[in-house]
Amino acid sequence: MSKKSKNSSIEFDAIVVGGGHAGIEAVYALLKKKLKVVLITLDKKKLASMPCNPAIGGPAKGIITREIDALGGVQGKFSDLAMIQIKYLNESKGPAVLAIRAQIDKEKYSKLILKDLKKQENLLIIEDLVSELLVEKNRVFGLKTAKKQVFFSKTVIITTGTYMDSKVLRGSLAIPSGPDGQQTSNLLSNNLKRLGFELQRLKTGTPREFLLLQLTFQKLKRRFCLFII
Repeated sequence: MSKKSKNSSIEFDAIVVGGGHAGIEAVYALLKKKLKVVLITLDKKKLASMPCNPAIGGPAKGIITREIDALGGVQGKFSDLAMIQIKYLNESKGPAVLAIRAQIDKEKYSKLILKDLKKQENLLIIEDLVSELLVEKNRVFGLKTAKKQVFFSKTVIITTGTYMDSKVLRGSLAIPSGPDGQQTSNLLSNNLKRLGFELQRLKTGTPREFLLLQLTFQKLKRRFCLFII
C-alpha cells in the first residue's frame, strides 16, 4: 500500500492494534479476505516476538499451535522456517501427553514475518502507540495515536498483550516497561477505562537465564532449607 494511505481520510476495513502473535494471525486472516488493513505496533522489527520462551509447541502451547494451523494460521509455517531444532516430548509417558516442540531463532522468526508482510498490497504497518479509540453512540469508528495520527475503521482489533500499563518486576524493584525492553503505554488503558471497560491485571513469571560457565560458584553463599513433609 502506498504511503498516501497514511492520510487520515482513508478508511480501512480493519485496524489491528499490537503486532504480537495474536495480532499477526489477525492480520493474515483479514488479508485472506482481501480487506484493507492497518497494523499499529511499537516496533515492526519485533513482530511476534518471544521475550519469555523462544519455543513453539510443547504439551500446552502445542494445542494452540495446532488449532491455529487448522484454522489457516501462519505460526506453524514460520516456525518451520525459523526453527533451530525440533523434538518429541514425553515419548516414554504414553500417547496422551506426546507433544512436539520446536526451539525457534526468535530474531529470524520476526524478520521472516516482517519480510512477508511487506509483500502484502492491502497492508499498512505503522510504528506508533494508540492513545484513544474514537467512539460515537457506543460504536467505534477509528482511533488516534500518540503521534497525532488518525485512522478510521468500523473494526478495531486490540491485541496488545501485556504492554498496556505494564511493569517489569525484578525482586522488589518495579520498572515501567513492556516485555523484552519495549515501551509500555497507559494511554489506551486509561481510554478503555473511561469508556466503561473493566480491566484486569495479568502477571507472568520468567526466571533469569545464566550460562553455567560464567558463574563463579566460589563466591556464592550456601543456603540451607528445611523441608517438613
